[in-house]
Amino acid sequence: MDLLSETTTVETQDAARRKRKSGATSFDSDLRVDRPAEKQARSSFRHEKHWDLEGDIFLPISDCWMRLRRSILSKHSEWFSGVFAAIEEGRILPDPKRPYMVGTMILVDVKNVRKCYHVSALGISAMDFDLLLNALDDAMY
Repeated sequence: MDLLSETTTVETQDAARRKRKSGATSFDSDLRVDRPAEKQARSSFRHEKHWDLEGDIFLPISDCWMRLRRSILSKHSEWFSGVFAAIEEGRILPDPKRPYMVGTMILVDVKNVRKCYHVSALGISAMDFDLLLNALDDAMY
């Protein structure tokens, strides 16, 4: 490679850097701006209110993850109480490789995240479940 071609390559790279710094956008820089928003829209997120640091159950509903206390869920819900009893009795077994299916709820053991329990839960939505948990939390008001 001769000196002239090296100089031209360096000048081209410098011009490209100046162009990016000056605010002119290229196709590549537009992609870089759009990708984080796309990724953020598709990725799951932690619920801002229903994330109990002492919770022993992870519960994803849609793209929203909640960390809840098993004892509170059992105390206030016959359905959850029955599910946890079935898990303890071995009638519901962990299945970490099973993909999420519509109409199911996944309960994940905080201590061992490979213990994922898939439970039939027809008709549950993240918004309905959030309202239920808010009602339980704010029962005094």
